[in-house]
Amino acid sequence: MARITSTLTVVAAERVSPTIQRVKFHVSDITPFAESRHTDAYVKLVFEQSVGHSQGQAQAQAQTLRTYTVHSIDAEASTLAIDFALHGGTTEAAGDSAPSSGIACTWALAARPGDVLEARGPGGAYSPDPTVARHLICGDATAIPAIAAAVSALPAEAIADVIVEAPDYADVDLIANHPGASITHVTPASGPDAAPGEALVEMTTAIVGKLTSRADFDPETLQVFVHGEANAVMKRIRPTLKDAGIPVRGASISGYWRVGRTEEGFRTWKKENRPDEA
Repeated sequence: MARITSTLTVVAAERVSPTIQRVKFHVSDITPFAESRHTDAYVKLVFEQSVGHSQGQAQAQAQTLRTYTVHSIDAEASTLAIDFALHGGTTEAAGDSAPSSGIACTWALAARPGDVLEARGPGGAYSPDPTVARHLICGDATAIPAIAAAVSALPAEAIADVIVEAPDYADVDLIANHPGASITHVTPASGPDAAPGEALVEMTTAIVGKLTSRADFDPETLQVFVHGEANAVMKRIRPTLKDAGIPVRGASISGYWRVGRTEEGFRTWKKENRPDEA
């Protein structure tokens, strides 16, 4: 990501669904965001934390970075909105979310007009190809902002299978209707042994099976976007696509977060688990 730093000032904050808190910011320089053509545009938000100090010493400030997808941009008003997916438990998620106890979501829930954050970016790599006939767009609650932006950017004649794993259907309602998009909502698996992304894996596998069984299906005409919990996306869904003969090299397949890890730990996990690009 280019090292562009912007100052974000809170304009408004609201709960737009049971598990999503949306914060609207005024941006010191909207130009890099307005010029981005990526529907998965993201920023690294900088959170300042006080660290321990000994008696007589000034308290130091430590910076913590958290990565979030930009939900929407209003270039004319120099504003953007970011959705924070709120999760229970103790796992802090990278990508588009941290649990409600994590630093980013704790901040978002308490955000008030006038509050300020530093942001680095935007980055991004994906947008729907207007020349592609069919799209497979999948993700969990952390990917909803990118999924919503992608569906909104689809050409009117495009066909898309959209799969979203989210706790509440109201989260999926944040995705605009599209005449060619079939949106499937699955709820996260429950139980002590349930893994994050399990429902997404199962439904994506089923949809891929239906697609590849069609006599007229051409994998070269399918564009794929799959983002969510890293193990589910990279270790389960990616191999499923590859085994089905769907090209993964040009697809946007990425883990936004890893259960049990902070974003710092997740970056280490990603380095240790880079996929074979063949």
